[in-house]
Amino acid sequence: MDPDTDEYILKDRKIGNVDPTPYGTDFEYTSFAYKHKNALFITVDVFNKVSNPDHNYIDRENGLGGEGVVTGDVTGEHLSWFKNILISARDDDTIKHIMVQAHLPILQPVKKVASSAMFFDRGEDSEFWKTMVQYEVDIYFAGEVHANTASKATGSNLIQIVSRSMILSNFLKVTVSPDSIHVEALNEIGLKYDQYSKSEFEVIGSLSIDKKAGSGGTSIESSGDLQIIDAAWDPLIHFTFEELHSVGDRQVLGLIDWPFIIPKKVNMRGVTVEETIFNQGVFGQQYDAQSGKVTISTDDGFHGNAGYFNGGESQMGVYSFGPNMGGSIISYSIWFKTESDLEMILLHYGESWQSANRYNKNIFSLTLDDGIPTLYASTTSILRPTTAAMGNNKLNDQGWHQVAVSMSRHSCLLSEVVVFIDGEAVETEVQNDINLFFLTYGRIGVGSMGFADTRQADFPTWTTFHGKLDEAYVWGKTINEGILRRSPRKDFHFVRKNDSGERRVCRVHGRDGIKNEVYTIIKTLKECKKKCRRKLPCLGYKLVFSKNNREVVDKCVLFNYQTPKLRVQKSGKLRRREACYTA
Repeated sequence: MDPDTDEYILKDRKIGNVDPTPYGTDFEYTSFAYKHKNALFITVDVFNKVSNPDHNYIDRENGLGGEGVVTGDVTGEHLSWFKNILISARDDDTIKHIMVQAHLPILQPVKKVASSAMFFDRGEDSEFWKTMVQYEVDIYFAGEVHANTASKATGSNLIQIVSRSMILSNFLKVTVSPDSIHVEALNEIGLKYDQYSKSEFEVIGSLSIDKKAGSGGTSIESSGDLQIIDAAWDPLIHFTFEELHSVGDRQVLGLIDWPFIIPKKVNMRGVTVEETIFNQGVFGQQYDAQSGKVTISTDDGFHGNAGYFNGGESQMGVYSFGPNMGGSIISYSIWFKTESDLEMILLHYGESWQSANRYNKNIFSLTLDDGIPTLYASTTSILRPTTAAMGNNKLNDQGWHQVAVSMSRHSCLLSEVVVFIDGEAVETEVQNDINLFFLTYGRIGVGSMGFADTRQADFPTWTTFHGKLDEAYVWGKTINEGILRRSPRKDFHFVRKNDSGERRVCRVHGRDGIKNEVYTIIKTLKECKKKCRRKLPCLGYKLVFSKNNREVVDKCVLFNYQTPKLRVQKSGKLRRREACYTA
C-alpha cells in the first residue's frame, strides 16, 4: 500500500487479466505478484486461520496444524488467484522465469536452528505445491527456520530453497539471465559480526538452473550449502566417532558466542564443550555434534573407533533443531557396548526450551533400561520389546549390539514404530498408544540430553550413557533390515602378521549371551565372508583348514557381538592353519 494515498501500489499492474493481488480476500494486503523484466515474482501469505481462539487446531492422525488457530496452507479464493496468476504467466512469452516466495518451508526435512519451525500442512501433497509443479515454477523460496537447505521433489524441476537471512550475516544473491537462474549463499566472515559497517562475505553454496535449448533439457547444478539434499536415500545425521575436532574447526550457523562468528567453546547442560564430532549425513556441518567429556576409543570399536561416555559428565548434542517435525517420518539406529544396569540415553529428541506444550507434542527418545531398549514419545507413552521377544538376552552384556527404531508411516501410532535388535524386528508392547506429533523445536542428544532443555525431573531414571557408542544414524524415512546391514557396510581385512612378523590367530572367549558360531558345511572363504556380512552382529570370522589338506576348509567360525582378539601363535603349536579376518 502507498502510505500517502492508501491505495495499492501495483493496482494497475495486472498479470495478463489477473489482478496483482487477491482483492476481496483476507490476503489482499499480503499476497501479490510482480513482473520485472523477464521474471515473475509472487509473494504469498501462507498463514491461514482455521479455527477460533477457543479451539486450537491440531490433527494428530494426519500431522496437521499444531500452532494454535493458524496453520500453513493456501486454500479457496486465495489458491484460485494464485493458480490464475500462473496460468496467465505461462501465456506470456516474455516471462521466462517464475519465482514464488513465502515464509514456510513445504518440502521436508529441512535444516533448522533457533526457530519454532512451523511447517506447511501436507507438504508436497498440498494443492499449493502441486499447482507450482503443474505450472512449472522454477524456485520456491522460504524462510522461518534460519538455516539453508535446497531440495527437490522427485519428478519435478521445482526447487525449494530455504535461506537463513539472519542479522544480514547470511543471505542469498540471485542472478537472472534470459536462459538461467544462478543463486549464491553468502556468509559473513571474520572474527566478529559487524552489523553497522562494511562486512566481508564468502560464497558458501551455489545453485544454477540452466534452461538453454538442447536435448538434455533443463540442467540443475548445486554445491556447498545449497547442495540439493537427497533425504529419500541418505541419512540426515551420521556420527562415526572416528575423531574429535575443535568447535571452531567449522561453522554451525546460529551457534555463536556473541559477537564472535565462530565460537571456540560453548556450554551444554553445565559442561564446557570445546570439541565437535562431525556429521557425515546429508545435513552436513549444520548438524555437527558438540561434545564434552567424550573420548575416542581406538580399541575395540564396532567399526573403527568408538566414542566412550563416562556415565557422568559426558555430553554430546546437536545445536541445530529437528529434524523431527509434526508427523514426519523419523528413524534411528545406533551401536553400543555396555555392562551398566541403569537406564541410559542412547538418542534423545527433546524440546529446546520449556513451554506449556498445550498441544501435547511428542519427544522421540531411545534409552537402554538395564539392557532393554525403550522408546519414549512422552513421560507416559512408552514402547518396549515384549518379555518374550527379549528372553534372557539383555543387551548390557559387554558385547556390541545395534538397536534401531523406525516409524512405519507419516503420523503413525507409537505402537506402529518398528524396533530392531541386531538387525531383526522384534515384537513390542506399548503403554498409552498415541499418533506421533513431534515438537518442531527440539534437539538431538547422543548418549545424553545434549542441548535439549528436557527436565531431569520429568525422567528421573535417565542417566548419561556409560560405555561405548558407535555409528549413530538419523533418517527422515522408514528403514528396513537391508538398510541396517549397510549402516555401515562391514569391510573385512585379513590379519597375516603383526609388526614383529609373528603369526596371528583369531581367539575370543565366549560367555553367556556371546557365543561364537561354527559352520562345518561352509567350505569356501567367499561363503564364510558372506555369512558374516549378512549376520549383523558378526564382527569377524576365521577359516580353519583341514590338517590333512591346507587348502580345504574344515570349518567357518563367526565371532558375534565382539571383535576377535588377535593373539600370537606360538611356534610349533600350530596343528591346523587358520585364516583370521576382522571387520
